[in-house]
Amino acid sequence: MLWSLSGNIGIVQKVLFGISINREGLCFRPFIPVTWGGTRTLTNFKYRNAVLNITMEGWGNKVSSLSLDGKPFTGTTIPDSLRGAHHVYIKLANDPFEEDTINNQPVRFSPPTPDVKIENNRLSWQPVKGATAYRILKNGRQLATISQNTFPVRIGMPAEYQVVAIDKKNIPSFASKPLSIRARPDAVIYEAERFSKKPAYPYKGFSGDGFVEISKTVNRVLEIPVQIKNAGWYSLDFRYANGNGPTNTENKCAIRTLKVDGRQKGSFVFPQRGTGEWSNWGYSNPMRVYLVKGRHVVTLSFEDFNDNMNGEINQAMIDYLRIVRLISPGN
Repeated sequence: MLWSLSGNIGIVQKVLFGISINREGLCFRPFIPVTWGGTRTLTNFKYRNAVLNITMEGWGNKVSSLSLDGKPFTGTTIPDSLRGAHHVYIKLANDPFEEDTINNQPVRFSPPTPDVKIENNRLSWQPVKGATAYRILKNGRQLATISQNTFPVRIGMPAEYQVVAIDKKNIPSFASKPLSIRARPDAVIYEAERFSKKPAYPYKGFSGDGFVEISKTVNRVLEIPVQIKNAGWYSLDFRYANGNGPTNTENKCAIRTLKVDGRQKGSFVFPQRGTGEWSNWGYSNPMRVYLVKGRHVVTLSFEDFNDNMNGEINQAMIDYLRIVRLISPGN
């Protein structure tokens, strides 16, 4: 499992060897319990233009001496100007750790996450129990802090809003689900079933006349011609369903590469939305792409590097492609 491997690498590099990067270079602050004392090595560690082979001996968290290529070295920070292959030897002082107290704190809970909706150009939500204030976020940045449970928004350029509840101890909740606000002409929809054969699955909740299946054997390449009226930056995403498993496990997220006119632009992910939840539709991650005026071909492509950890199931249903203008012409 990748998270187990990366976690183990993190323990070795960042805890045992105490490696961190700062403005001066590569810093060592080892931490070795006495029962783990001995000699350990870390080879082929790449840092900028250098490749380091590191040997560390002893235990504790104090460096007795450090040498670089057999020569004594002052301090514990390797400069970022180092180039080529080098050997670092670290000898620990074998001193016991200094005793410390446990910073025992009372258990506190964050407020519930607000459930936000928009009506008549106003964000609104039910009052959150224990909340004394609400933080309004626009495009991920703080816009205002209020005490009411409504907030006016102006319908103009596309934007995303979220609300965070704050309690009397200034503890925040999770931010609410992003709520997209946009003028109707800014969004253009391309129904997927217009460009490929729709399957006969009895799923519901789709728009248009149906949807399209993508998998490792069906529609490995899905091409959608689009027409752009004005050059500028656009957000591309897909409305999709993935009922291959629960939201927390099983590694059955569908992954696809986005190409525009044959040029690779990035990756779309279509996470599972619940076991058997094929009528539960949502949106993929958005992709920011600059498009010139005229005709383009948007391609959803399965490449070798799009394989997930499941290895076999890499499937989703595509309802439509959504293109949203982010910057008005001339701005």
